Amino acid sequence: KGGGAQLLELRTQNYQLSDDLRKNTAGKTLVTDDDDDEVDALLSENEMLQGKLHSQEEDFRLQNSTLMTELSKLCTQIEQLEQENQGLKEGGGASVPAAPPNPASNPVDGELLRLQAENSTLQKKMKGFLIMMTRTTKMKFVSFCSFQRLQGEKEALYNDSRTKIDEINQRKEDELKAANIRMQKLQSDVLAANQLTAELKEQLQSKDKEHELALHTLKDQIQTVKTQEVNLLREQQEALTAELQQRRAEQESLLAQRDDLDSQLQESSFANRKLLEQLTEEGQEKEKLMRELDEAKKTAEKRKSMLDDMAIQLNQEKSDHKEALSDLKLQHEKEVLGVRARYEKELRGLHEDKNRSEEEIRQQLRDEKARTKELEGLQPKVEELQALVQSMEGTKGWFERRLKEAEENIEKNSLEHQEEVKQLKRVHTLQLEVHTHHTYKHKHMDFQKNMFLEASL
Repeated sequence: KGGGAQLLELRTQNYQLSDDLRKNTAGKTLVTDDDDDEVDALLSENEMLQGKLHSQEEDFRLQNSTLMTELSKLCTQIEQLEQENQGLKEGGGASVPAAPPNPASNPVDGELLRLQAENSTLQKKMKGFLIMMTRTTKMKFVSFCSFQRLQGEKEALYNDSRTKIDEINQRKEDELKAANIRMQKLQSDVLAANQLTAELKEQLQSKDKEHELALHTLKDQIQTVKTQEVNLLREQQEALTAELQQRRAEQESLLAQRDDLDSQLQESSFANRKLLEQLTEEGQEKEKLMRELDEAKKTAEKRKSMLDDMAIQLNQEKSDHKEALSDLKLQHEKEVLGVRARYEKELRGLHEDKNRSEEEIRQQLRDEKARTKELEGLQPKVEELQALVQSMEGTKGWFERRLKEAEENIEKNSLEHQEEVKQLKRVHTLQLEVHTHHTYKHKHMDFQKNMFLEASL
């Protein structure tokens, strides 16, 4: 601790010396910044004037080149027209004796008149360009005068700025020499502080070795706790996997029962088709017997009481079936509630174990943090421990996700089981209705046969 206090004092002195050096440099920079701003302003003004001169020279050069190009084109056109005019005149003079007596119909004269008109037009354009050239020459002369004036002002400003720059550079050199002297003094102080810091670092390294031994011990303890936690979570996972396999086996058995019921339903459908065929045949017989039944109405009234008794018996059987179905439904709901309560109890136990293990890990982390407060110089090692704890928390999150998936699978299997029970109830009800209808048809057919026999007797 004594070495750490000396190291802190040396660091404080080093920081103070660095602050003094920074303040001196900042003061020198503030003094030189004003001079630099003034020099920059002069240089920027000089560059602006030079840019204006260059732009004016470029404009004059472009105007002159454009005018000379146009003038050369006009001269070329005028020479060509004069040559054509001369050729036409010579050709016209040679053909005058052989020309017809009507000169107005000669096409050569018309061409000559057109060329003369174009010649006069080009001469007018030539005069306009000459006037423009004169004006441009005058403007160029005025611009040249202004250019000479700006050149003189530029040279004067350049000389003034050069003088000021020399003065500023001289001041900078003087201040730089003084700053170098102060810098050398500060560097000597820093060297002494660095030497003392090296000695304290050696002492600190010896203490670091002791702290590393303690840290290795802590790591071993944490690794042991982590191994125990992983084993516990692995056992819980195996128990959940076994439970899940058991639920899957139950689901497979329910699926097999559903397949059996499907086969029974198909057999019932086949029987129903047979019954429909028999009913069709009986209907045909009924049409034959209807004439005979008209004669047996009196006997049918006597048999009405018998049919009422049969209807009462059928209603009683139907109520018995309903009671049996309600008992089956109540029993199934009790089984589902029992399974759900068992799962909820197991899940609560798992959550309690998880919370208890988390609290133990947090308590160990608090103890480790209390110990690490005494090891301020071992911050990187502490960060490694925190990374290890975070990896353990990530493992815990993985097991929580697996537990949640198992809960979702259990809930899904329960819903599928309820849906299958509903399907079985619907199939059972349909079979009861088919059986009741079949019984009623047989009794009705027996009754009709008895009636027919009695009528025949």
